[in-house]
Amino acid sequence: MSQPVMTMEELSVWIGGLEVAFGVGALVFGLRNRQLVTPIAPLGALAIVAGSLRLFARHFPNRIVLPLAAIAAVALLVWFVREARALKRRV
Repeated sequence: MSQPVMTMEELSVWIGGLEVAFGVGALVFGLRNRQLVTPIAPLGALAIVAGSLRLFARHFPNRIVLPLAAIAAVALLVWFVREARALKRRV
């Protein structure tokens, strides 16, 4: 049998890095183009948080990472709903 190209930990680091990179791009694009039909900035921020948590999950215990993820998810959900409501009023 052949050896896998990368381990699950290495794959997790790659995926986390890609999520952060995508999130930064989406966040910047969303903040610069606020008149779009979809609020992209909160989704970019969510990708940054998800990628960062994936990267930090190896270094910190779950009792630290999971509450941070829950707080970030609630804050980003509130931001997304506010952006969507503001967008409805503008359109």
